[in-house]
Parts: sequence; structure tokens; C-alpha cells
Amino acid sequence: MRTILSMLLSICILVLQQTTVMAEGYGKAFIPSFHSEYASPDALHTFYLHVSNIVDQAVSVKVTFYDNQGNIISGSSNISGNNLHNVDYSPTGYSITFDLYSNATSEVHLKIPYDTQTYSFYGYGKIEWVIGNGNDETDAVIANGTIIKSTKETERRTCALQNILINRGMPF
Repeated sequence: MRTILSMLLSICILVLQQTTVMAEGYGKAFIPSFHSEYASPDALHTFYLHVSNIVDQAVSVKVTFYDNQGNIISGSSNISGNNLHNVDYSPTGYSITFDLYSNATSEVHLKIPYDTQTYSFYGYGKIEWVIGNGNDETDAVIANGTIIKSTKETERRTCALQNILINRGMPF
């Protein structure tokens, strides 16, 4: 009986030694504030989010926007961007998931539809990322937000920029 237990214990140890645990890195940070508004063709505020991958492997990024009451903004999503891969837009709200290739930067735009009369929303957002394939990174992404305020007087256009610091400008 002791011999059988010893053999079983040896087999268990060998199996445990051969088992590879696939780690997965994860991180998140909050967008402390954003504002998008369409008051008229002459008064438009647009929120831009720049997300950069600072590791040598692609990460999956999810960005969700919440209104001033803490609810996920619902309605027809007007999120678009540049350098977004394998994009998945939420069908009912302001949320987007995309792949961000290694050492690349993507830009997410949050715009108010032009077919509305006067519409404005503001709140905060959350950026989450995940990386798999045995990579247990804790800091893979860095991000920054910008609100561009545009006005038009006759044919002259002016812009004001407001920087939104995310995670104190540090990777997360």
C-alpha cells in the first residue's frame, strides 16, 4: 500500500512540475472627466483619448464612458477612432473594445451626433486592458485625454485645448 501511495505522490509531483500556468496581465485606470457637446455648427466640444501600448505584445483595451450620474452612457454610440484593430462597439452604449498592437498608439473620439439640436454630456470613463499568452505585465498602457473646443466666427476658426491627465501620466 505504501508503494502505491509513493508512486501516486511521485506521479502527482511530476504532473505539477510539467503544468504551465498561463498568466494574464491586467490593468485599469479612470478618465477623471470628459465633456462632449454639440450646441450648433459653430460650437462643438469633442473628447479625444490617446492610448499607447508600451510593451512588445498586443493588448486588448476596453474603454467605457459614464455620465454624470455614474451610468454607462446609452444611446447611439458615436465612438470612432484611428489605429483601432478588431473593434467591438457596444450596441447600446458608449463602450468600445479593440486590440492595440505592440508599441502602438490608438486614438478614440467621442463625438456628439450632428443631427441633434442641442446635446451635451459629461462624466468620467474607465480604461481596462488585458494581455495573455503567459505575460503578467502590470504596466502595459499609458493614456491621455484632450477636449477640443471649437468655435467658428464667420470664416475664422479657433480652438481651445484642455488636457485630461490619466493616472497622473504614469503607465498602468
